[in-house]
Amino acid sequence: MKSTLRTILAVICILWGIRGKAQQPAPIRIVAYNVENLFDTKNDSLRNDDEFLPDGTYHWTYGRYLTKLSHIAQVIAAIGEWTPPAIIGMVEVETDSCLIQLQKWHLGKNYPYKSVLIEGPDNRGIDPGLLYDTTRLQLIDFQSISVGDSNGEWQSRDILHCSFAKIDAADTLASEILHLLLCHFPSQRGGAAQSADKREIAQQVLYRTADAILQTDSSALILAMGDFNSEPQDNLVPLLHNLMIPLAKADRGTYKFHGIWSCLDQFYASDALLPLLSEPHIFAPDWLLEEDPKYVGSKPFRTYMGPRYNGGYSDHLPIFIDLNW
Repeated sequence: MKSTLRTILAVICILWGIRGKAQQPAPIRIVAYNVENLFDTKNDSLRNDDEFLPDGTYHWTYGRYLTKLSHIAQVIAAIGEWTPPAIIGMVEVETDSCLIQLQKWHLGKNYPYKSVLIEGPDNRGIDPGLLYDTTRLQLIDFQSISVGDSNGEWQSRDILHCSFAKIDAADTLASEILHLLLCHFPSQRGGAAQSADKREIAQQVLYRTADAILQTDSSALILAMGDFNSEPQDNLVPLLHNLMIPLAKADRGTYKFHGIWSCLDQFYASDALLPLLSEPHIFAPDWLLEEDPKYVGSKPFRTYMGPRYNGGYSDHLPIFIDLNW
């Protein structure tokens, strides 16, 4: 009798434990991904997108565009595992229609996303944009922050600032706001040293943006992410902590150039956000990589190798982090 009672009590404890775990909300998984030239096939007369047209240098056809969307959807589904990522920030996206078609045609009703993208000044027409889960987050506000020199002679890609509130199980909004800053800093084209001043301007804009948020609320939750086109540094944005430094020190990277991996894609967090975050991860399954015969090892399975269509995913690997909010 005592043995039976102990067995019943043990089963009850296990069931209560399972129930408790089931009631715990899944973390807010946040993804940052340079998707390598997500262009549609329509000509934009205001942008230099001629290379990515069916008769352009890259022979960017409708079929290749659909394959690109399918590949991005595969990455999103794989990173999310059983629960779709709550935020997917992407850079090198031409139009909001690309994100809408990605969600509608390739993700579907199981991925209840809405998109945010503001057309910026980039000459090629590529911008930062994101998808967010409308069942878990409410978009409170968004704006595009200009990056350029003081005299207006040079402009880079804008920083996308989105503010989110969490929706809990009772469909009520959390009082805390998550400030997400999606960045795509100027590239190292022409050499890292020659382009460093442009990235420094972008750093200053990001610093001023974070500082303005913290001046209003010193415990603000701020996450800056994206392609910073430089190695992780503690002092890149002094108000924020770079979370990718341990991965960079372990020779982990998201982009490979001339046989050397660099961790160009990064997360930065404010003091108040740090305790709520998991360690960041670089998502690098075998199917996102291909053999690197010239420099040995593997490299990202990219869409193009120069002007030659390679049929892969991107020249960058995505990164993700979990927010226990």
